[in-house]
Amino acid sequence: MEERKLITEILNTEDVSYTISEPHDNKITLMVNQLKNDKRPLTVVEKEIVHELERAELTYNEKLNPDDQTAMQIDIDVK
Repeated sequence: MEERKLITEILNTEDVSYTISEPHDNKITLMVNQLKNDKRPLTVVEKEIVHELERAELTYNEKLNPDDQTAMQIDIDVK
């Protein structure tokens, strides 16, 4: 699964913690949180991650603050 490796590489370039779900219905779900010492606005972090996903030509949907525990949820289509 090349998409998962690519996604991991993208997220490792950001100051975020994350979990990646196992593929389900041809989607991977990312749950992303900023690190406590990261003072950037969440919208800046979102733009940086989205930019890299677009550069990688991945199809995705993102939501900011989908629940109390998560800053960003990203559903990515996988093959």
